[in-house]
Amino acid sequence: MVTTRLTTLTIAALAATFLATTAGSAFATPAWNASHSRRAEVNHRLGNENSRINQDRQDGSLSRGQAQQLHQEDHQIRQEERSMASQDGGHITRADQRALNQQENGVNRQISRDTGHFDATHPRRAEVNDRLANQNRRIDSERRDGDITGAQAHQLHRDDRQVAQEERDMASQDGGHITRAEQTALNQQENGISRQIYQDR
Repeated sequence: MVTTRLTTLTIAALAATFLATTAGSAFATPAWNASHSRRAEVNHRLGNENSRINQDRQDGSLSRGQAQQLHQEDHQIRQEERSMASQDGGHITRADQRALNQQENGVNRQISRDTGHFDATHPRRAEVNDRLANQNRRIDSERRDGDITGAQAHQLHRDDRQVAQEERDMASQDGGHITRAEQTALNQQENGISRQIYQDR
């Protein structure tokens, strides 16, 4: 009788272990295949976009708020890609890839709108930005020669950066170029900085 009872308990324990293992397997998340070609392509693009955002933030083309928003949008795309992969055995379908690429294209267009990098070679943009570059070189030269102080040079460079940012904002609203009226307004601001450089000497 004791033997029969032990046998019954042993069978029950084995059955419980089997059921637990089976249940665990049923609910286990499938292993992801992060190196799958379609996943790799999507994530490679996300990596490039993040690098572009960081570079544009570093050179002043994007504000901190713009960069944070763009990074957040990329993060959401990455999370969506992971969610898709978790439902498809660790990979994403061609339809998933197309949908994700469309979202990435949207982020790229937003970066271009935010930075004004549409047509930087447009003649009116080129004229304004050439003047800004010349003014920056003039400020650096005047500082090296001792004609202006470090504080004056810093303020003049900041004024130039503000004009450059305004030019990019204008371009982002005009299909990548600036109008003649905008060029005139920007040149007037640059004339004011040139007069300030002369007065600071």
